[in-house]
Amino acid sequence: MATLSWTITTMPLMTRTNPGSRHVGLGLVAYPLARIVLSGAVVLCLACDRPSEGGVRPSVDADGSSLSGPVAMGRVLVSGDFLGLPDEMRVIGRRLVVLDDSGDPYVHVFDRENGNLVRSLGNTGEGPGDYQGPWEILSVPGETQFAWIFDLTLKRITRISVEDGVAQESGFRTINLVGAGNLRRVHIPAWINDSELIAYGGFEGGSLVNIGIDGAIGSPFGPPLPGGDTIPYIARLTAYQGRAAFEPSRQLVARSYLNAGRIDIWDFSGRTIATADVPEPFDPVFSYSTQRDEYSFRLTANGNRSGYSDIEVTEDYVFALFSGQPMEAGQPPPEGGDAVHVYDWSGTYMGGFRLGQPGASAIAVDMESMTLWTANRRPEPQIRVHSLIGLLPEFR
Repeated sequence: MATLSWTITTMPLMTRTNPGSRHVGLGLVAYPLARIVLSGAVVLCLACDRPSEGGVRPSVDADGSSLSGPVAMGRVLVSGDFLGLPDEMRVIGRRLVVLDDSGDPYVHVFDRENGNLVRSLGNTGEGPGDYQGPWEILSVPGETQFAWIFDLTLKRITRISVEDGVAQESGFRTINLVGAGNLRRVHIPAWINDSELIAYGGFEGGSLVNIGIDGAIGSPFGPPLPGGDTIPYIARLTAYQGRAAFEPSRQLVARSYLNAGRIDIWDFSGRTIATADVPEPFDPVFSYSTQRDEYSFRLTANGNRSGYSDIEVTEDYVFALFSGQPMEAGQPPPEGGDAVHVYDWSGTYMGGFRLGQPGASAIAVDMESMTLWTANRRPEPQIRVHSLIGLLPEFR
């Protein structure tokens, strides 16, 4: 006998309407509630392009993670309501650049050692130095005086000065991305050198594109979204949202997934190097409607969990911020992660550690100083700093 259930069919939107949640929707887009349909008997499908493992899942602690290991307590570097909703971070020379999802201003620049505020800038608008959806922080390899801010909504990259005493207007430089249709789905760009960029995005023809210094977007290439052709592209795009981090010297990119325990490693030509040996592998759960004869993705479907909420890379390691918490119907997705998994570039799991303050929304790493920074929003907005020394045998 067919049972009736509600299935949410998601439809990605290319604007972020609520700055308080940069990862809801595609980690790339905004809020995926497009329509709700009443469907017939529903079957749940775990990773429909991969063999089932009988539904066996790792045992988890109360916070959703089975990771045991050292705890990185850290200390508060910056705190206060002026931080708003700190999220994406990047170390650039002596500075720590932080995006503030609450806006006005959207960007904070700190001294990475003592936490002193160097400058805050970027209001809502379309003029030079304004933003509507700041999403990613870029830096040209070897350059420490400037940061570049990618605005997902305006589809442009703006250069800013991170140095004190430099007139901000002298640092402004803007690259407007040029492309139509799917090519407008650039989500995470990165500088390869001072004249070329590469970007991850939600393209149907592949996961990567090259971008010229004039903003011209090339044709998509590289691996398609996971999930297999039996799952509609839109459902896979929502289910496999996440982050990507690029390592120019190795010409490698690490790709993490917000709703999956999975990390992929590709080279800059789009060739798959490895799928990492993650300690807690799991995939999004898709719902199949016999009435509609199609799969869809419902975030709160039984079995869905929060995966990796951020990823950072160095020349030797991949650092991934992990949650593992289950999704619950009627509740917002878990915010941030409580543990950091570390991999080498072959995808080998090197080990992990817990964070003393749970719910980190973002991480930044500098291996020269053996330091990791985390952004937290609760119980109050703060940036914490942690020593990596001794957390793993390799970190000495």
